[in-house]
Amino acid sequence: MKRSPLLLALFIGQVALAQIGTRSVASKPAKPAYDSSININSIECEFEPASLIGQEIHFLPRTPYAKKAEWDEPSWPLFLSEKNQKAYKGTSKGYTPFSALENKTFKIVNWEVTDEEYCTRTITLEDESGERIRWQFGDRWQLNVAAFFNGYLEKLKQTYVNKNIFFSIDPNDIPAEYENPLDKQTREFVPGSKWRCTEITFLEEEKKYFGQLALILKDSANKEIAVRITYDKFIDPEDKCLNQSNIITEDKYLARKKEEKRVRDSLIAKEKARNLQYEKEFKANKARLIKVFGPTNGNLIADGVVKSGMTKDMCREAWGSADKIYTTTTAGTLYETWFYGFSRWLRFRNGKLYSFME
Repeated sequence: MKRSPLLLALFIGQVALAQIGTRSVASKPAKPAYDSSININSIECEFEPASLIGQEIHFLPRTPYAKKAEWDEPSWPLFLSEKNQKAYKGTSKGYTPFSALENKTFKIVNWEVTDEEYCTRTITLEDESGERIRWQFGDRWQLNVAAFFNGYLEKLKQTYVNKNIFFSIDPNDIPAEYENPLDKQTREFVPGSKWRCTEITFLEEEKKYFGQLALILKDSANKEIAVRITYDKFIDPEDKCLNQSNIITEDKYLARKKEEKRVRDSLIAKEKARNLQYEKEFKANKARLIKVFGPTNGNLIADGVVKSGMTKDMCREAWGSADKIYTTTTAGTLYETWFYGFSRWLRFRNGKLYSFME
């Protein structure tokens, strides 16, 4: 029984629709959990907010230099007590001054991202007495104070303190010399030199508002240097002190040296294999040439040597194909000149080599 064109078209359409389904897609990739790898200054909005709950924020004291200097004390309008929505510790100006925060530790009890585009964060903190504070800041607001996650500091201690540290061996990371903040002396940077990290501390340097987080390193002669841990995105190009990018831990150093050895050994093995293959091919080619042209000419040709009287086939085997060939006939004699580049040439008379320039 024949189907009508209409029924056949409907049948094909139903089969095609049966092969088409639907699939849901994620609107955004899931954010990773915070792992104490960076400090609050650089945290932005890339971590899952729930993973930040429980972290402790500690505010450093100002340096003695800063307390004596006539600088404006930093303060915030959006660091408010939940009790009365006024500035923390009830300051009269409505701003929370840094003097109310320094040397204090706050626990994060809630972390919200209220505006993804500008990375506006609203954080609920709890001080040691149990008082809660709501603190809001955005991506364009820089935390221009020394505030640190205790978890971040602890991870730095676990990574560096009582561990062997090496100066970077990456040429891109190597300064010619550096200034040691401990004594203001300039020293030569020695790539790959070995040090021991004895402590992590804050350096109260002159003309600095807050202590600079740094590692203290000692060499085999017990000479001490300080390497700053930069906790913001900006590094002053005029600053000649070492920072975290100039050093590597022993495990990374050994892993890098191991990888360098692996690459070096691999290159040596490939070069050896190429040489063996070349030697094999050379011997096979020499045997072929000896069989075709005899022992005397075959050995010369295999070594790329030509001599008067050789045929064009012999010369082609010895030197390869010419770049250019010019042919002339004079008094019934055929002359050919083969050019190899600008200075090498072969001249043939009636098919036999009679002159050449190597």
